[in-house]
Amino acid sequence: MILNARLNAIRKSSMEIEVKVEAEDLIAGTRTLTGTALVTSVALDEDGRPTPVPKLVLKTKEEKQRFAQGIKRMNQRIKEKKRNKVRK
Repeated sequence: MILNARLNAIRKSSMEIEVKVEAEDLIAGTRTLTGTALVTSVALDEDGRPTPVPKLVLKTKEEKQRFAQGIKRMNQRIKEKKRNKVRK
């Protein structure tokens, strides 16, 4: 099993990380994508409080698109979280 991860987007202290999971056939020398996940992580300081993270350096058009899509998803998750709090 091989895991590859990359940062798609960051906000002040939170990050969207894309993780791809591949199965590797060592005999045939092939890899098969078996899963993809989007994980949100928050950077914490030594006291366990959210702390700012450095900005991403976006060089390619693909990186800029991935960042914009990630921010859109992050904003949507924030809206859904707020909406769920109101319902409770």
